[in-house]
Amino acid sequence: MRSLAPREHGAYGQLGFPLLTALCVAAPRPAGLLFAASAIILFLAHEPALVAFGRRGQRVREEEGGRALRIFLALIAAGTAAGVAALWISPGPALLGAAIAAALAALLVAAVAFGIEKTLAGELIAAAAMSSAALPVAAADGLHWSQALSIWGAWLFGFAAAVFPVRAVIVEHRTRAPAAGVRLTGTLLAIGLAAALAAVGGLPARLVLAAAPLFAASIWIALRPPSMKAMTRAGWTLMGAGALTTILMVAAVR
Repeated sequence: MRSLAPREHGAYGQLGFPLLTALCVAAPRPAGLLFAASAIILFLAHEPALVAFGRRGQRVREEEGGRALRIFLALIAAGTAAGVAALWISPGPALLGAAIAAALAALLVAAVAFGIEKTLAGELIAAAAMSSAALPVAAADGLHWSQALSIWGAWLFGFAAAVFPVRAVIVEHRTRAPAAGVRLTGTLLAIGLAAALAAVGGLPARLVLAAAPLFAASIWIALRPPSMKAMTRAGWTLMGAGALTTILMVAAVR
């Protein structure tokens, strides 16, 4: 049978690393664990939805659509139940975080529905939506709202810095048109905005520094764009940078 695990492998890191950070910076509480479970379950519903509604092709829908629809509905029910339970026992800041995460998730669903999830804008929306799952988790686990927001902000800039070169490399190979300016300019813009916020006190400098592995990996890909055959290696490089960033962020907060 066809695997119904999400195929957008970069999204695993965009969701997983911020969630892991949020769970490790404070003692996990039931509400935080429920928010994390809800985010993971709803993420797993992505691929079954694409198959069930024909986004992976009509033939795949005919062969696997029924099974995919059943799995999709079960995951939506389970994820919603976990989310509602988390909301029921959460403090006020976590409710605000959940509202932000839900709004971004709805925006991502709209991007998928309109077929723009693979554009630059769609990839940035995905990075924002995936990483925002850490907001209610961190707030529910007892972190001050400003700390939870700062953790999300640092991850968001780190992932944004990576989106530009990776997306530009894919476009270059598809269109045969050079996009070196987009690769490096977008990455430097994300890093510059993070540094500017740190300079004015809008984002803790220690968290911006913790994102340095992601920034460095993004610059490397922008300056030394891989071939399409080597994109998997570039992806693992970003995953390794994300893992190191997680460790540094946890150490910076704790």
